[in-house]
Amino acid sequence: MKPNVPPSKMPPAKAGGTPTKHASTQPLKSGYSPSPKKAQDGDKVTDLHKIIPLLKPDGTPLGWAFLGFFDVKEWLKSFCNRNGSMTTLGDEKFMPFNNLSVRWVQHLLVDDKLWVIRIEATTSATEGSFPMHCHVTWANKIARAILSSNVQWVAGSLEVLQPLLLTEAQTDDLESKFRSTSAIPVGIDEELFMEQIAAADSALEDLL
Repeated sequence: MKPNVPPSKMPPAKAGGTPTKHASTQPLKSGYSPSPKKAQDGDKVTDLHKIIPLLKPDGTPLGWAFLGFFDVKEWLKSFCNRNGSMTTLGDEKFMPFNNLSVRWVQHLLVDDKLWVIRIEATTSATEGSFPMHCHVTWANKIARAILSSNVQWVAGSLEVLQPLLLTEAQTDDLESKFRSTSAIPVGIDEELFMEQIAAADSALEDLL
């Protein structure tokens, strides 16, 4: 008789801990691949946390999509406050910007069940607006902040993707979602992953 061997189990993430392994930032070969969908809209579609910098068809930064960020949604909202308040997450502090707005979007052509932060282009050149040249730097800073916070994440689930160039149809679809409701004011080596999201030039970091 074969001995009874208990099935293999992934050890649970430690309470208050941070991931011990992180997925690689990989170039998008043929566009972003949406997550597999489940039958019921209310279900989480995946346990993988992704930060996706979004670009308009002309290459202008449009904002960021956050997949699986249910447990830090309040921080995403706080990044978009209009009262000039700094936001602290983990070891990082974030400057307030007056041209960011956030939505929970159930269905998009890009993917489903996303938190999206949009840069309002009409005010992108005004004082207090988000510095467009820091588009990817900001995504990496959010990733570092999460890893240094007490938020419990599933090991190996945080990924910062290369910027996604949207089609005209995807851009129009996203913009329509922001117009439809009012804004809410509000698997690689760990060492390599930390190097990928490392702090940029101090001149850029100081703007964030």
